[in-house]
Amino acid sequence: MGDYLIDDTTYGNGDYFWDAGETVDIIVNVENNGSSDVFNVDAELFSNDPYITLNSNTSTVGDISYGNYGEATFNVTSSPST
Repeated sequence: MGDYLIDDTTYGNGDYFWDAGETVDIIVNVENNGSSDVFNVDAELFSNDPYITLNSNTSTVGDISYGNYGEATFNVTSSPST
C-alpha cells in the first residue's frame, strides 16, 4: 500500500481529518512495484472495528503499469461515539 488521503470535502467539514460521526473517502495509492504491468486490479478494505461502517469496501483500480500507481477509493463512516 502506498500513501493515502482522507477526503472529507464531499460529506464532511473539509479539514482532511476523519472526525467522529463523519463520512469520508479514503483514497489509497496502490503501487505496482513488480517488473511487469498488472491488469484489472481490484482493492478491498476490511475492518472489524464496531465504530466504523464501510459504505464501499471494494474499489476498481484498473490497470497499473510497472513502477506506477493507481488509486483505490473507499467510502467509510465513523460512529459519532468514537
